[in-house]
Amino acid sequence: MKLVTLETPRLILKGFRPEDMNYIFSNLNETEIMQLLGHRNDEEF
Repeated sequence: MKLVTLETPRLILKGFRPEDMNYIFSNLNETEIMQLLGHRNDEEF
């Protein structure tokens, strides 16, 4: 799987790795996950 990386002189944005997602879903509650991933409601979650 090739993850997208966007880079400017002052910023590097990288996509989530599978192990990041494992950590997120194992350690955060539903509200925190929705905020982190930008979901606005349960339907998007």
